Amino acid sequence: MESGNAWQPAWDRFEAEHGPLGEHITTMLTNDPWDAAIVPAAAKLFLHYGSRLTTKKYLDGLSWMPEDLREVISIHTLNAGVAPSKTLALFATMPAVMSTDGVWVPTGGVNELAQMLARLATESGASIHLNERVTSVARRRVVTETATYEPDIIVSGLDAGVLAGLMGKKVKQSRSASCSGIAVFAVLDEELPSEVVTHSVIMPDDPDDLYSSLKNRTLPAQTMAFLNYYRAGHIYPNARPTVAILLTAPPDGKQYDITSDFVQREMARISDILELPRPLSAMITDHTMLHPEYFAGFGGLGGALYGESHPWWRSGPFHAPAYSSWRSRWLWRVGASVHPGGGIPAVLGGALISTNRLLSSLSR
Repeated sequence: MESGNAWQPAWDRFEAEHGPLGEHITTMLTNDPWDAAIVPAAAKLFLHYGSRLTTKKYLDGLSWMPEDLREVISIHTLNAGVAPSKTLALFATMPAVMSTDGVWVPTGGVNELAQMLARLATESGASIHLNERVTSVARRRVVTETATYEPDIIVSGLDAGVLAGLMGKKVKQSRSASCSGIAVFAVLDEELPSEVVTHSVIMPDDPDDLYSSLKNRTLPAQTMAFLNYYRAGHIYPNARPTVAILLTAPPDGKQYDITSDFVQREMARISDILELPRPLSAMITDHTMLHPEYFAGFGGLGGALYGESHPWWRSGPFHAPAYSSWRSRWLWRVGASVHPGGGIPAVLGGALISTNRLLSSLSR
């Protein structure tokens, strides 16, 4: 936080209390929720929260913290796709941990993680089939548009509802879903001012209105937005400056383009808040977009990024769906649908836990 900011004393106090908790959160993310190894880490975390176990209740109890700062911290729960009232209080801790430990990205960008995992798989003898849509899943049988496979074990990273549909089960629309998103990935005709950082979070004036709109699956007046800015050759091997404009959106299943009123309005708002010399819309020379209709093609109903949302207490050992079920021992799950949820660190942690359980089951 900038020196002299009115929030600095409160933020310094909050970071001092929560910043050192990163190692305990890592333990929670990478160990089986039934493993006794997580007990000391969980105890350390919950000593901070007491009986205020949701992000909203915990932050509301910090009477010494300015209200606007509480809003900035709490809105990070949208990284899990839901409002602060529906997430565990450890989400309040995450911004302080990121401030203390730093935020890291591989040289070449986040896609390097996927490429590395692909290399590990192929060098271990796996073959990767792309652009082959699955049409049904059953025990020892996966049917795609072009082939049929007969595996002993199936590991799915699909949304729970999508997988259920492929298994021939009736899927009813959830009354509560995580948020979706509208993403503009664009090439700019010039660099942004030097004071624009790599990752900016743009707050709405009224976060409660945003949470209400997402719950009702309607577009908000203003949204929470990310502006990820990459100077030429800084992180990605791009020859020109690029931006990712990521807009939190309701899971409405709709298609949006760069001319949509909501997209244009938010790009103009971001440009004004960052005091850019020209509007972002005037600087874009090429772009591609993702939207709820796109995400609905392989994710949750309506494009919900993390599928159906659950009460905060359905976390850890109580999370549903589970990694596997005694009724379907041939089926294992990874991805945002299982504990600990969405986001690259959480998904990798969930894959680690699920894989360890799977290997353990094979040895028995």
